[in-house]
Amino acid sequence: MAYDTPISEKDLPAFSAWVKRQSRIQGRDISLDVGDYDLAGLYKKVNGADLPKGHGTDEFKKPNHPTFSQESVYHSPTMMGGRWAQENGQDVFYASPQNVRNLSESGLQNYFKKYEPGVKLVLPPHMTLMDLLRYK
Repeated sequence: MAYDTPISEKDLPAFSAWVKRQSRIQGRDISLDVGDYDLAGLYKKVNGADLPKGHGTDEFKKPNHPTFSQESVYHSPTMMGGRWAQENGQDVFYASPQNVRNLSESGLQNYFKKYEPGVKLVLPPHMTLMDLLRYK
């Protein structure tokens, strides 16, 4: 399965201009995200509209993204993403085996320390049966 929404030759200039404009809005080059995020899918979803500044949604995260989750269009029974939750006022990410395969336990822990410092990370070996059942 390919994880990039196709962009026609006709739409490519508008898409490229959108990426440049969003990069200015976000204050960083969002084209660098193309390896683990389907920017073309997002572009088509918002119909070329500007994005709010800040963190994007999980909807177009590819399975190799560190926080690939059930909210992604690429989540499936054979490619399971992690699960976001909020418990006692704290954001929690229940990593799936897919997340661990992509980055390793220590890699995920380092990622969360650097990019998601206020989020509690729960790794699969530490999940309870109830946690696993929530993946449905």
